[in-house]
Order: sequence, then structure tokens, then C-alpha cells
Amino acid sequence: MALQGTIILEEASGSSSSSDIDNPEGEIREAIQKIKDYVLRHFTTAILREAHQGRLTYYIPTTNLTWSTMFGLMENAKENLKIESYSLSQTSLEQVFLSFTKKQREESADSS
Repeated sequence: MALQGTIILEEASGSSSSSDIDNPEGEIREAIQKIKDYVLRHFTTAILREAHQGRLTYYIPTTNLTWSTMFGLMENAKENLKIESYSLSQTSLEQVFLSFTKKQREESADSS
């Protein structure tokens, strides 16, 4: 089993990135919690948007972190939290659209 997570980082400028994480330890609550703690400690404005079957999606409204700093933090997490792999990339327009439509559907369901 692999623990997978996505960290979506959105900076104040509006650019964003995402990170996929694989953890060979499996979907163990303790391993997931350690990753959550690490993210909140290093990306202090992180908001957990989704957690499903070991996949974690975070939104970070503002960050002063450079790409090199974010990669350094993820490399540190990879080594210390036994994360098998990760990736950082800019969030696509499609991901922004899907997030927006999901939010609208949830609001629509709540008002029904």
C-alpha cells in the first residue's frame, strides 16, 4: 500500500502548485498524521481541502516560499517521513474550474 497525498499551494500572486506524495508505509493513521503535522508546520496557512483514501489536498492562500524552498521542504519530508515520491507542479486551469464547480454543488446541496 502507498500513502498518496496532494498538496495544492496557491500563492498570493494567484499562481499555484501541487504535490503528489507516496509513502511506502501504507495508509497508517500515524503516518498520515505526521505528514499533516509537517505540512501545517511548514506551510502555516495550509487548509486541508480533501482527505480521501490517503490522498490529502491542501490549499494555501498565501505563501512567501520560493519554489526552491518548497522543493527543499518536500525533500526533507521525503527523507524524514519515508515518503517514497512526490511532485510539485503548477495547478491547471482545469483543476481550478473543478474546484469551483465542486464548491458550487456543495453550496447548492446545502441550500436544498
